[in-house]
Amino acid sequence: MTADASTGSEPAHDAVPLGPESLTWQYFGQLAGFAGGSVLQLLQLMHPVLGHAVEDHSTVRSDPFDRLIRSMGPIYGVVYDGPHAARTATQVRSYHERIKGVLPDGQRYSGLNPEVYHWAHATFVHGLVYGFSELCGPFTRAEQEQLYAESRQWYALYGMTMRNVPETLDEFDAYWERYVDEVLEATTASQWLLDIFARPPQPPGFEWIPTPLWRLIRIPGAHAALVFTAGLMPPTARERLGLRYGVVRRLEFQVLRHVVRTAVRLTPRRFRYHPRPLAGWKREAASRATTVSRLIRQSEQSAKQPRSSGTAAAAAHTPRL
Repeated sequence: MTADASTGSEPAHDAVPLGPESLTWQYFGQLAGFAGGSVLQLLQLMHPVLGHAVEDHSTVRSDPFDRLIRSMGPIYGVVYDGPHAARTATQVRSYHERIKGVLPDGQRYSGLNPEVYHWAHATFVHGLVYGFSELCGPFTRAEQEQLYAESRQWYALYGMTMRNVPETLDEFDAYWERYVDEVLEATTASQWLLDIFARPPQPPGFEWIPTPLWRLIRIPGAHAALVFTAGLMPPTARERLGLRYGVVRRLEFQVLRHVVRTAVRLTPRRFRYHPRPLAGWKREAASRATTVSRLIRQSEQSAKQPRSSGTAAAAAHTPRL
């Protein structure tokens, strides 16, 4: 792993935004993904460079919800903004231009270092391919491969080099395991974030709740967050963070996963999505003179059509989470 301040930018003129026909549109923007959102944040901050950069440049300690609120809308936009997706991707990338500094060992770092930038993206990809398979699936291996191919199309919009991006899902799986085993560590930032999950402060809009009452309300929510974190976290990373995952917690995870799956099935399609992705569905539905729910159903039916006779019926594959 390198941490130097070099960047690897390339023109994104040929990058094509994803649309409603993609599997990524169906799943990435669903609110169910927030059940595993803690895992993505922790895995990002376990990267020694990214974790240090967040400590240097983020207000996350004084405002734990700021980074999540600021980043998720634009990241959703790179997928769901249609004709404006490339512009949104440029904006997201520009946020990282000012992120520069020096690590404790004297190495310089940059938020546009290709290896570090791609790791942050990789956590979203892994969550989409495997996390959503746990929460909304299971997905077949063919569906997982399609989601990964679409993630490369999505990443190309950032204009970063594609030379360090695995070409296939099998290659991505190998890259992921190597990174988890050899690169990630229990950084100060990741340990602090884990403490926040255990004792979350009042989020924006809920300051009116008296503090003693909030401390009671947060107990079941914090416990559920820790259960999902332990259940979806790669075992090696889980051990480094000291997360318990014994028999009881495994059972709790299975129960909560079933609750999420059931909630998704029972929720009308248009209400499953975060507002930014839903705006994309509304835009596309209006352009096709149809409703959001009908367009989502059409997209689901289209995605069920086999794309190749050799892979369409492949069994679901779940590498080490």
